[in-house]
Amino acid sequence: ITTEEDFKAAVKAEIDTQRAQILTQIGGEKNLPKALAGVEIAAADFNLYLQTVIISTKLQQSAAQAGADQNTAGQAIQQLLVAKAAQDKVVVNARYGKWDPTTGDIVDTEAAGAAVSPKATP
Repeated sequence: ITTEEDFKAAVKAEIDTQRAQILTQIGGEKNLPKALAGVEIAAADFNLYLQTVIISTKLQQSAAQAGADQNTAGQAIQQLLVAKAAQDKVVVNARYGKWDPTTGDIVDTEAAGAAVSPKATP
């Protein structure tokens, strides 16, 4: 795979294949809503879930091929995420938290902000 478009096409093909395999396992499209509810995945998010699993697997395989063992593969992937997020200038809606550019995580923010303060003790 040489370009981002090639990568997206390959992932799309894998999503279609994995989706078809899952549909076969569960007995068809009519059983999909119940199966998704059982694993707490919204039907609208099913393809996104498959995409996430496929990309995560590819990243882990790439890290292993580059010499990372299972203990360091996650760290290598995290470094890739941080670098890509910096390149793409990631912004997170404040209601979901705050983007931590050093860890690549979304961290909680104080929901009430300065509106609530601890009660003074006498």
